[in-house]
Amino acid sequence: MKNIIGLTGPTGSGKSSFSLLAQQNGICVIDCDKLSRFVTQNGSECLLRLSEAFGKDIIKDGALDRRLLALRAFKNEETKALLEEITFPFILTEVFAQIEKSDKECVLLDAPTLFESGLDELCSCVIAVLSDSEIRKQRIIERDNLSREQAETRMAAGKNDDFYISRADYVIYNNSSVAEFLKQAQGIINTLVEE
Repeated sequence: MKNIIGLTGPTGSGKSSFSLLAQQNGICVIDCDKLSRFVTQNGSECLLRLSEAFGKDIIKDGALDRRLLALRAFKNEETKALLEEITFPFILTEVFAQIEKSDKECVLLDAPTLFESGLDELCSCVIAVLSDSEIRKQRIIERDNLSREQAETRMAAGKNDDFYISRADYVIYNNSSVAEFLKQAQGIINTLVEE
């Protein structure tokens, strides 16, 4: 029986840094963002369904124009729900396949929409990574090469901190130095691996 740990939090909070550390500690990491790219690759059924819902022009030269899709999908709650309704089943299929395939005892699911997708039900515990909104905004702008307005739209489409705090078993804040964050993260990882 594998020990499945959920990792979630809003965009730009620093989940990737936690995941990398978990990997260095011998934990199998399943990155749901990467899986969402995999299921929407050229010619996939998921990409076809997205183009039917959000417009044929979201496909440029056979590939998904993620920025255009984000503009349309994160416009309001209805469009965001439609995006999730289309993509979640494809992503979940891949998650289950990767869990099955892993030879590691401990698996970390790095999933921004862990609760919304129902993946939290597989987890023995959930870790939420949070960060101040201004820090997150700056990270998103730099990471994804977005304007302030685009970053704010993406952040507004996400859940607030209370959503994660009320549902997670561990909450870790990523507001200070990288070293301080990694020290806290290592403490949580040690506890979970010992259990």
